[in-house]
Amino acid sequence: MQTEPRTVSESAPPAKIEVRQPRLGRLLIDRGVIGAAQLNAAMVEQRAQHLPLHEILVEQGSATARDVAEALAALTGTPFVDLHDVVIDDITARRLPEALARRLNALPVGADGSCLVVAMIDPSDVLALDDLHLSLGDEIEPIAVERGQLYDAIDSVWHGAERTELVERRAQPVPRLADARRAVEENEIVQLVYHLLHQAVAARASDVHAEVTEDGLVIRFRVDGVLHDVMHLPKAKRDHVIARLKVMTAMDISDHRLPQDGRMTIIVDDRPVDVRAVVLPTAHGESVVLRILDKHQGVRELDELGMSPASLAKFRSAIHHAWGLVVVTGPTGSGKSTSLYAAVHELNDRARNIITIEDPIEFLMTGVKQMQVSRRSGLTFATALRSVLRADPDVVLVGEIRDVETVQLAAEAALTGHLVLSTLHTNDAASTPMRLLEMGLEPYLVTSALDCVVAQRLVRRLCEHCREPVTARPDQLAAFGLDAGTALSAARGCIECDHTGYRGRFAIYEVMPITDAIRELILDHAPSEAIRIAAVRGGMETMREAGKRYLATGETSIDELTRVLR
Repeated sequence: MQTEPRTVSESAPPAKIEVRQPRLGRLLIDRGVIGAAQLNAAMVEQRAQHLPLHEILVEQGSATARDVAEALAALTGTPFVDLHDVVIDDITARRLPEALARRLNALPVGADGSCLVVAMIDPSDVLALDDLHLSLGDEIEPIAVERGQLYDAIDSVWHGAERTELVERRAQPVPRLADARRAVEENEIVQLVYHLLHQAVAARASDVHAEVTEDGLVIRFRVDGVLHDVMHLPKAKRDHVIARLKVMTAMDISDHRLPQDGRMTIIVDDRPVDVRAVVLPTAHGESVVLRILDKHQGVRELDELGMSPASLAKFRSAIHHAWGLVVVTGPTGSGKSTSLYAAVHELNDRARNIITIEDPIEFLMTGVKQMQVSRRSGLTFATALRSVLRADPDVVLVGEIRDVETVQLAAEAALTGHLVLSTLHTNDAASTPMRLLEMGLEPYLVTSALDCVVAQRLVRRLCEHCREPVTARPDQLAAFGLDAGTALSAARGCIECDHTGYRGRFAIYEVMPITDAIRELILDHAPSEAIRIAAVRGGMETMREAGKRYLATGETSIDELTRVLR
């Protein structure tokens, strides 16, 4: 709003201020959409809120979004388009990052020759047009669209398109790999990726690997902890499949040089399945790894974990203490999160304030405050834990202890009246105290804060349809303390287990409470082997001994136990 300057004496009557009407306002008045009073009211509000006039008019209800869009189109000489009539090309749209699309109120929707067609709320915004040209590197042909339709389109491109597509198909039967191979032959990339994802869920795969090679793309599923080749795609399909996966998981398809993270949700058998994606640039191109988190599996009860009665009693006792640090250890993919979720589930009642810090949040639990780590915004395990401890928690779950700051905060929290549950990467329970010392924790803090350590591994279960008796080699029997001639079972393979010989997994555990004898060893910086001996003397069942029980019942094979516990 501009005014003409003039001098006014205190005694003189107030002068009339002339307000210059903007072009948009005059056009809307000429079209009979609004009146002069409505325009003046909008301009007063615009000066107070510092928002575009067209937004104020729509928010006040003086004009509809379509009225404003058609007027802006007329003012700038650009066509007005109803986005409902436009088929938006996702690949083109994603050339502009989502954050920039929302900031500029613009979305590329297609191409017209050498120009990019970009939907805009205000095609007269020259600053936005300059930013679009710099970001996209192409000539821009703007079209005017309604504000609400543009925001819906942006949401659909990055968050809603895949869910809608899969919801429409969820009544169909689970696709088979033959369907995926047929899609390859018919050059239907969308159908191919759809079939592969659904088949991965049906096969109970925890991960899907799309690995680029010199001559094509290899698809592999990780089932029961082991990777299996599923399909080999020709080189002509390779880039299209990778691009499709990047589009589905909201990544920048124009960036081929840096690793990227993404995610999506698909619907399988009327249930949501979260998929986390990582793209890695390799020598032959970009490879994609998809982590499948099937929320339908839910959170297990402690009694369902498969611990021996003695080990379960020790673990249950530790998590019901009012304070202390309980650590679950094992390699990646050994089921640590499952055990911690089971512990939190048992503790979850209205008498406790439970807060978790996770990366990622795998299952949502009613009554538990769950935080997602975000390194991009500076929310690490340590910074989140520092804030959580000011929020009056009774139980804190820290997804992983990774650095000295996190372990220091966790130990101090355990000593100040909080029960802290977390994970650590060590080979067994006995090596955990030494690992904490190596991370920089003082011995007195380890002995005072650490209450219990649980080590675990996941072991494949023999297929009940095809397992067969076998006589193991003497060296294998000796490794597990078994007598010669002990009857064992082995994998054969059948159609029920996809000819792997195994179907499903279970966990084996060792639970080590921190006794006075172990505390003395920690203070003396004793080696892990000495701590293990003291724990066994105190009644700890090792993972090897737990595995022997399952060998006797034919639940797994000696080859599998040797692989897991080597």
